[in-house]
Amino acid sequence: MSSTRAAPFTWGRKGKSGPKVATSAATPTATPKSMAAASAIVPPAPLTKAAVPVRFGRVNVAAASAKVVVTPPPPPSVPLPPYERNPWKAPKTPNSTASFFAGISFLENDGTFYLRPLEVGEALASLSTKWQSDFAACENLHVSQLKYGAPCIVKYAKDECWYRATFLGIRDNKRHVFYEDFGTVEPIADDKHYKAIGDACRDAYEHPTCLFSCRLVHPMNNLEFADLSASASDLDLARRIIAGTTVLVDVIGYRPERRHGKERVFLLVDIFIDGVDRRISLLDRLMERNPKVAFKPAFPQGVSFDLTPTERECAILQFPPAHVPPFGEKILVKLVDIKDQEAVLLFVPMPEARDSNVSSTARVIYSDASILASLEEEWTKGVGGELKPAALVNQGNSYLIRHERSVCRVEVSEVLGDLDAEYQARDVAVVLVDRGLQMNLPARELLTLPAVVSVCVAKQTLWADVCLTGNSQVQRGGRQALDEDFEPLDSMAVIMSYVGEEVFAEFSAGKGEPGKLTVCFFVQQAASATIDWAA
Repeated sequence: MSSTRAAPFTWGRKGKSGPKVATSAATPTATPKSMAAASAIVPPAPLTKAAVPVRFGRVNVAAASAKVVVTPPPPPSVPLPPYERNPWKAPKTPNSTASFFAGISFLENDGTFYLRPLEVGEALASLSTKWQSDFAACENLHVSQLKYGAPCIVKYAKDECWYRATFLGIRDNKRHVFYEDFGTVEPIADDKHYKAIGDACRDAYEHPTCLFSCRLVHPMNNLEFADLSASASDLDLARRIIAGTTVLVDVIGYRPERRHGKERVFLLVDIFIDGVDRRISLLDRLMERNPKVAFKPAFPQGVSFDLTPTERECAILQFPPAHVPPFGEKILVKLVDIKDQEAVLLFVPMPEARDSNVSSTARVIYSDASILASLEEEWTKGVGGELKPAALVNQGNSYLIRHERSVCRVEVSEVLGDLDAEYQARDVAVVLVDRGLQMNLPARELLTLPAVVSVCVAKQTLWADVCLTGNSQVQRGGRQALDEDFEPLDSMAVIMSYVGEEVFAEFSAGKGEPGKLTVCFFVQQAASATIDWAA
């Protein structure tokens, strides 16, 4: 497939990834009518100027000798070059053990919350004021250049200000956009209210957006999220409770989802509001009113692609990073390797009959490992013959390979050497995202992902610095694990002897590099095989 493309945009990201919050009435808002499901928005057909009929003039009948006047046709219209920019940068995903105060910008009809951390919201007001002059200086953008998912700058008619947005398409004969910093979908009536991203607004283009997309889950049942769209009364009650207030957000996990024009990370959260004498869960408050609140699976098994195989391989598909494990809790892992005091770990499914005292975050980790194990079994069996050699290989994209009598996920980190006669890769360097391995192999060994792909399962490999002075006396949820329940592995020689086996790992925050983890290893003593094993 060949096409004429405009010169690429040369700066910006390459490739793809308290106090009361003041809410201005002038900021973009939406009504239930304007907030219909995004899936109902269809990308517009290319807009082309209708051919102008050639006019041959008229006969001047004023005089018999008059000649026929011929009006020449207008010059042919030159199509505008395509407008292409990378999506707006997403905010940094918090750890799956994080808690923060936030204001709720918007609650969609399907129960999706758009949260803005307090410190981010305070900075957004001043930035938005500063960016107005930058946005106004950008070039006007013709709507015929826009396609689904294109980032742009759009004027909000109610306050005549410019905001960052993503173009969604046409619905009810109106073009719609998603306002990235407010979480609302709005129709734009005036085709002149679009600006192209350019040098004048470079600062705004490189600054991450401010909202987190969230699903409300319960800590004791975090495999499902509350579907508030099933009951109008539930949705109205939730909006009344959260209106103009600050909430405490506990992050339990996260999942990617394609929504409103691009891949977004959805946080799975529990939201707490101020009660009479304590903070109470928003979901508990809703369930007091309606014990039959509807739920949907928070971890869909797969995402279907409607594209042709070639188009699917052209689309960059990446899996989310490994979850950050809970601190102070023993998690069963496979010790893959030790390299320079750094352990390479692999999350494994939850042991049988040991799910009663596991934290919410640990439950998410074990769930991912279990889903991945089932997927790898399906891939290894061939999934009905769908696993075929990849026709196109792109750096940064994800594929499958056969490795040690199993089929597993890889990401291409680099294209090696020269391309072949058809400008395709001959050899590539890949990372086995669920094995902690790197290797070089011929590109022909890469397998295309099946038509239904589980893009939600996080990577399972984790790295952490080894600590030899572990302490299992960690208070957690009113319980305390005893040292005699577990035997610490307190020497490097002993730890090395467990490489390739499953052990219990207890994590803590590392020193120095941000986000670095420290891990201590334990094995459960045989005499305590039936006691409460969670720290």
